[in-house]
Amino acid sequence: MAELSAQGAVARPRETVHFGAVSKGYTVFRDQDILAAKITPCWENGKVGQAHLGHEVGVGSTEFHVVRAKECADPRYLMHFLRLPSVRATGELRMTGSGGQRRVPPEYLRSLQVPTPSLDEQRRIAAILDHADALRAKRRQVLAHLDDLTQSVFQSALQDDGAESVAANELMPHMRNGLSPSSGGAHRAKVLTLSAITRGRFNPSAAKEGDFATEPPEDKCVAAIDFLMCRGNGNPGLVGVGVFVPEDRFDLVFPDTVIAGRVDSARVLAPILEVAWRQPSVRRQIEQVARTTNGTYKVNQKSLASVHVAIPPLAVQRATAGQFAKIDEARTVVLEGQAADEALFASLQARAFSGEL
Repeated sequence: MAELSAQGAVARPRETVHFGAVSKGYTVFRDQDILAAKITPCWENGKVGQAHLGHEVGVGSTEFHVVRAKECADPRYLMHFLRLPSVRATGELRMTGSGGQRRVPPEYLRSLQVPTPSLDEQRRIAAILDHADALRAKRRQVLAHLDDLTQSVFQSALQDDGAESVAANELMPHMRNGLSPSSGGAHRAKVLTLSAITRGRFNPSAAKEGDFATEPPEDKCVAAIDFLMCRGNGNPGLVGVGVFVPEDRFDLVFPDTVIAGRVDSARVLAPILEVAWRQPSVRRQIEQVARTTNGTYKVNQKSLASVHVAIPPLAVQRATAGQFAKIDEARTVVLEGQAADEALFASLQARAFSGEL
């Protein structure tokens, strides 16, 4: 699943093995087939893409639906259709199961009515959407370079003689799980989705309405003094990831799939902790303490509390945070351009499948 990029809409092979070793217990597909994640939250996050293998046959997660275009359909056109927000939103409503094991049933994909202009017209539409998508990819590359610069600045700060490795429970002495909605509750509130904290920056717009039996207590609402961490995910690379919240958002509730750690600002600044938490050494520790339950990777407060994080002295942190702020100014400009790219792509996408492109 990790090799299927929600942003790039491409699934690339991780390794090459003899087919006999993987012929059972995996989903088998062919090069250029379309792979659609069936499990939550991968489906909601847009994990739909085309296999680019370099081989005729590939295998992957059993959580993939495989869609193969017939001769009358262009695979790129079909892939762009499956990535429509409306298709994803309706698929979410059709999910079966409960909790972190909800899945899009194959019957949903079979029932989809796909507009089918001529094959040449499909290819023309797909080429336009591919070009617009490439523009979005270039903007993401610029953002990646800015992230690399942030990492470089942080590594320089760690060269200070006063840098130390500190247990997470010393930096976040108070951790607690969030509160998930309950069916039939009388109180309605906005609840964060996991994509609010798994995309590298806190995204308050990644939230949806939920019902609660009573008004959620304040310590289950989003506050600027908290560091939010993903408690469970089907992708091992996302479990335990964390972001800081730049401002109080008491109008938002964080769910039980999120752990909030109250940051001790006398030990670490929140922007510094966010970057420190992304370091490979921290990532390895989190993956070592994560446990698997029914295909979902999970961590808890106790396991995260034992993770050690390298941080520079507080005075160096303040100077480093200032450098981060300047990088973030440049990032804001790029993000504004990215928003324009996304709006353009969404417009083209909507027009492409309504006969207006």
